[in-house]
Amino acid sequence: MTTLLSGRRLGVTLAGKPLLAGIDLDLRRGEILRIVGASGSGKSTLLRVLATLQPLSAGTLTYDGQDVARLSPQTFRRLVAFIPQRPPMAGGTVADNLALGLSFRGERLQEGGAAALLQHAGLPASFAAREARTLSGGEQLRVALARALALAPQAFLLDEPTAALDDQASEALVKLLRSLSVAGAAIAIVSHDPRSLQALPGPQLTLAGGRLAATPP
Repeated sequence: MTTLLSGRRLGVTLAGKPLLAGIDLDLRRGEILRIVGASGSGKSTLLRVLATLQPLSAGTLTYDGQDVARLSPQTFRRLVAFIPQRPPMAGGTVADNLALGLSFRGERLQEGGAAALLQHAGLPASFAAREARTLSGGEQLRVALARALALAPQAFLLDEPTAALDDQASEALVKLLRSLSVAGAAIAIVSHDPRSLQALPGPQLTLAGGRLAATPP
């Protein structure tokens, strides 16, 4: 598998407190990387580092062999989709939200595109007309996934994606992530609950005290 995102000796220190230290990891095409750890272990900070939303205090992050500092934020956002635990919804309908990223490129969502994206994310086409900000947390997460899919990124970074989902929605998410990885996408997921990620293939790492270690089998 080809490495897409690679971090070497990544470190983050804020107000004199080290949050991450000596992190080495590789996110490969067609692979789902699971990162688990207790609350406060630095999971969200690490994911934000990979999304270039958290400045590094040490180390190097590359995308396809190129230092991410050499990529414009706009280019990087097209390539790597970051989906936080509580993804923000813009005002307007779900369809408006799905078209948002494309509008920044001067493009439009094709006819029938909203329905196809929603179906891919496990939501009915009727959701396109609903007000995005009135949806439940789990529904907003899936809309955020569909919104990301519209831009056809190469990598997906998800923060606690199953936290607001019931069992049925979690199964739909697992199916979607498996299909994305089979299609060649690189996926990284962080969670405090290893059980929520058991149905997903791929390597699993444990983050504790700001450091990564392989999870024992």
